[in-house]
Amino acid sequence: MNSIAPWLVLAGYGVVAWVMMPKRVDATQFFEGGTRDGVAPGFWLLVASAAITWVFAKSISNAANLSNAFGLWGGIGYAFYYLSFVVVGIAVFVMRTRGGHASLAAFLVSKYGGLCAKLFLLAIAIRLFNEVWSNTKVSALYFGFEGSGAYWATAAAVTAFTLYYSWRGGCVRAS
Repeated sequence: MNSIAPWLVLAGYGVVAWVMMPKRVDATQFFEGGTRDGVAPGFWLLVASAAITWVFAKSISNAANLSNAFGLWGGIGYAFYYLSFVVVGIAVFVMRTRGGHASLAAFLVSKYGGLCAKLFLLAIAIRLFNEVWSNTKVSALYFGFEGSGAYWATAAAVTAFTLYYSWRGGCVRAS
């Protein structure tokens, strides 16, 4: 794990993402994902945004661990987790198109009230916090053993870059 290659890949990705990320956004751009002119984000910006979350790092680790522990059926079992994305996508599509709700929070407010929506969003925030840290851990394990200097350096670098990326794209500033 003393190779410089992973660090070069991480640094290269950081530079590409840095160049591609928006310099300034307003609230509408942040929540609707478009440019100042209302143009949807490009394919490569979306790819970079998805990669910055390291969304598959923990999933790949989980699938490998379950396959190791339970063989093929462990991997297949974990693959069914991805079915939940399809189910949620269909449910949200129906809520937006047939129900006329602009968001999941708007649906919850209309059906169950503001307190329900706030509690749901709090649960989502806790879940996202856990997801960020678990994926950061998995990412850091590619650079060093848990607790090593390389591990902590990677965890700090990935976390700092992710926070800056989110802040830069999500911070509403006056133009």
